Amino acid sequence: TPQLARAAVIEVTTLVDQDSGPACSLRNAILAANQNAPSGGCPAGDGDDRIELGGLTGLIELVAALPTIAGNGESTVIHGPGADRLTVSGIAAFVVFTTAEAFSQDTTIEGLTIYRGYGTCVFAEGFLTLRACRITGCLVDHNFGSPVISIGGYTGIGQLRMVNSTVSNNQGGILFANVEGPGGLNRIWASTLVENGSANLDVGADQQVRIDHTILKQTPRRGFTPVDCVLGGTVFRPPGTPNLYSSASLASDASCGLAGPLDRENVDPLLDELADNGGPTATRALIPGSVAIDGGDTVCTGPDAALTVDQRGAGHPRPVPGVLGAAALCDIGAFEVPEPDPGLA
Repeated sequence: TPQLARAAVIEVTTLVDQDSGPACSLRNAILAANQNAPSGGCPAGDGDDRIELGGLTGLIELVAALPTIAGNGESTVIHGPGADRLTVSGIAAFVVFTTAEAFSQDTTIEGLTIYRGYGTCVFAEGFLTLRACRITGCLVDHNFGSPVISIGGYTGIGQLRMVNSTVSNNQGGILFANVEGPGGLNRIWASTLVENGSANLDVGADQQVRIDHTILKQTPRRGFTPVDCVLGGTVFRPPGTPNLYSSASLASDASCGLAGPLDRENVDPLLDELADNGGPTATRALIPGSVAIDGGDTVCTGPDAALTVDQRGAGHPRPVPGVLGAAALCDIGAFEVPEPDPGLA
């Protein structure tokens, strides 16, 4: 008889960041998953663990950096109720989430706002998926020029998959820098990266990233002109190997060298301010006239299958025609403009 894979659901029951007590905190839930043993008010993890925060709304303010997520060869999912409903804050003092160096495990963080981390908001030395998340307000350590999301960093082999997420208004961008080797292909689908430090994407030497249906936008500020991309070239890969592959994506300058099908450079995507546009997360809507509306392909590619909803989830399908009577094409970025109402035409 085939042996069933082990799995456990660890339900977080308090917003208070605590080490002990009858309630199960996020901190103790990570420890319980790591150790396959009870921690504080949390039951033991067992195999592939799901840390469930779906019953909470509000703000978790960390009192110290959270434990490294180290599934010891097993996967860990941290599932939130939606980025507008639950925020985890590093209170401008701590890294929020850290994953251990191991390709044998897969960490997924979904449905959360990750806020006000210091040094970096997310430090991933292993395989990380970010889904339907908002990452904002994160502060860099100016002594080290740290990013908002560090993949691999300076000590590990990391790999990122990000889908239907918004990374905006942080003091740093996303850094890919595996010093132990080129690493795997990082992927970003249907996401919006806006005004993150000096570069939205910093792709180190020999690292490779592919973006699909993704917006990158920077705005000159205080006499400083940031860029969408910094590309590190090659050392160990064959000369001329690109750091960045792309399709159906849009950048506000030419620094990314977008050259894939349906790509656009030096274009303002016409994004509205972050606002409640329905669903469990605030989004940057596309203003009428944006070339990102119906600017993508007929299929909105995703990590496992075609995407059928945008960052807001159920009730916000994609693709839909952004213009009355037009074909259904994917919008670029994390937000899909609703299909026009024929009765209002």
